Amino acid sequence: MINKNLPVKPISAKNLLLLSISQAKEQNKPKTYYKPLRAKARQLVAKLKLKPFVENLLFLKDRYRHYKVSQTHKIFALDFVDYTIRKNPRLPLNLFPKKDHQKIIKFLKNKFLIALFDSIDWQTKTYKKQPKTRLAIKYLKDKRKYKNKTVIDCGTFTGASTLALNQNLKPAKIISIEPDPANFQNLLKNLKKNRLKNTIPLNTAVSNRQSASYLFRKGTSMAYLGEKSPQAAKVPTATIDQLVKKLNLKKIKLIKMDIEGSELAAVKGAVKTIKAYKPTLIISLYHKGQDFFEIPPLLKKLVPSYHFRFVNLNYQTPDTEKELIAQD
Repeated sequence: MINKNLPVKPISAKNLLLLSISQAKEQNKPKTYYKPLRAKARQLVAKLKLKPFVENLLFLKDRYRHYKVSQTHKIFALDFVDYTIRKNPRLPLNLFPKKDHQKIIKFLKNKFLIALFDSIDWQTKTYKKQPKTRLAIKYLKDKRKYKNKTVIDCGTFTGASTLALNQNLKPAKIISIEPDPANFQNLLKNLKKNRLKNTIPLNTAVSNRQSASYLFRKGTSMAYLGEKSPQAAKVPTATIDQLVKKLNLKKIKLIKMDIEGSELAAVKGAVKTIKAYKPTLIISLYHKGQDFFEIPPLLKKLVPSYHFRFVNLNYQTPDTEKELIAQD
């Protein structure tokens, strides 16, 4: 529970919030138990002097179910809160259609609640789970325009997204990028098993510069770039613009990115490609606050004719698998 005896003397907004979060404990109590916590959270938000939208997000009323917060989700949520405190950003609602506004608001509300508590109540719905790339493809306007073109798949894991893109869009060429060495070996096996001869697999990370980075693995399905550490594997990084030039790629029609928080850097490393080809983009926005707040306005500046959607590819979690789809 958040400590009722928060310091009265002024301290930094970030430290105040992190202090409150560190004092929250996982509880399974009736709803009446949460009332004083929500009141304390409201006082906390007021002390942080954030824009009103943040306070409103915390206290919207929904029909809920109990959700236990994992450590990974907590880290993602803390990054959103940290970014919000440092930058005090505005919601980019003006860049999305009105039908997506409530989804955006609920997503951010859940991020802040997950940062404040170790368990939350949230609204969900039952649906038939499918591979998320296949779900994202359903939002594309005209699938015929991708036929015989080039697709770049950043963060393919073991190849499921590459297979879905190939089956549904029938491109001439897919650049299938996976930085994790173990996942890459499984990718090669799956490409061979499914006889994908139009695919170029690359064991590299994508970022805003060509260099080397350090890859941390968390479980079997998550790997992210970070600082040098004995627990991290050294991997090469490249920009999409460099890969396009090196491989002499043409007719680039779609770029998909699900790269565990490196999305903004990857977009900055693909500026020339995006401006030249105006490809459809499928980009994860749920890993870091900077991705959510900075990628949409950056893309709109690069290609003013882009139209955006904010889509939920997994209704079983309140704060992950939320994607930006940009189409010219």
